[in-house]
Amino acid sequence: MAHTLGVDLDGVLADLVGFFILSEAIETKQIHNRRQFASYYFSDNLDPDIAEKWKMWLLDEVKMLQLLPYSENVYALKFMESIGWKIHIITSRQAHLETATKEWLLNKGVPFHKLFLVSDKKKYADECDYFVDDKIDNVTMSTSAKTFLMKRSWNRSYRCPAVHPINTLWELLDQKKVK
Repeated sequence: MAHTLGVDLDGVLADLVGFFILSEAIETKQIHNRRQFASYYFSDNLDPDIAEKWKMWLLDEVKMLQLLPYSENVYALKFMESIGWKIHIITSRQAHLETATKEWLLNKGVPFHKLFLVSDKKKYADECDYFVDDKIDNVTMSTSAKTFLMKRSWNRSYRCPAVHPINTLWELLDQKKVK
């Protein structure tokens, strides 16, 4: 039986925070620790000027093309696709980033069948059997998909029986979680 996986991009497939920390260190010599991100929102974790700069980076096609992938998750997607899974990338990126996003996915070898750049992920998650995101609000929305929360510093203390925490997409394939 073929499954459809809806998967977020930034924070699940692309290491957005890690890349921004590296970019900030190169630009200003200021070091940020990934663990300081106890919230999903830059403004909750950073000086207001740096938070604003990072928000602007989210809109920058060049920055988005430079992101590094979470390789283990890319490899898991390649395996899933090889056994018949359909992969839907569901991201909150702005529409003007669609070309850069597709280019990044292709350059990093990320398999996908559909790409959705949307503000509300619910409709698209409902079209999937499984949905993975790193943002708590997106995995706790009411959806017909079985939801998984990619463990990151900003959601490390979250607990909910309906949401399955995972470290990598390989864990989604664990027979105890996928039935």
